[in-house]
Amino acid sequence: MKELFLVLENESVPYKQYDIRKMEGWNHAYRIRIGDIRIVYRFLSDRNEVLILEIEWRGRVYK
Repeated sequence: MKELFLVLENESVPYKQYDIRKMEGWNHAYRIRIGDIRIVYRFLSDRNEVLILEIEWRGRVYK
């Protein structure tokens, strides 16, 4: 997972390297699937920042 955070520093939505989907109903929010873990994050383009919103197991993250 450390590698993922290093990649996010340079590429806000690394579709080619990870299973990433845009979150419906959210502005600039995405989820990354790594096994049973889900990472939900937002890309703040005006500040060029990635904000991690949640890291949780699959069954709990969307509740």
